[in-house]
Amino acid sequence: LIPRPYSVTCIKELWNKQLRFVFSLMRFEAIDGRRYHHYGLCSGWLASLTPGQQITVRNFTVLFDPDTMGI
Repeated sequence: LIPRPYSVTCIKELWNKQLRFVFSLMRFEAIDGRRYHHYGLCSGWLASLTPGQQITVRNFTVLFDPDTMGI
């Protein structure tokens, strides 16, 4: 899988150890001109969750890249 950009936020005072993600879903045309829904593996799964639904992630790692670090 090719990494995709996303935004993540955590306000410790409000959410303790919870992360909030922001991502986009795109609908596009197939090469032969047909239209269909196709979402990325992770973004499609995230979109299937209901607002406020909690999940547990055992092995999440934020990759460190000093050129793309947030503020």
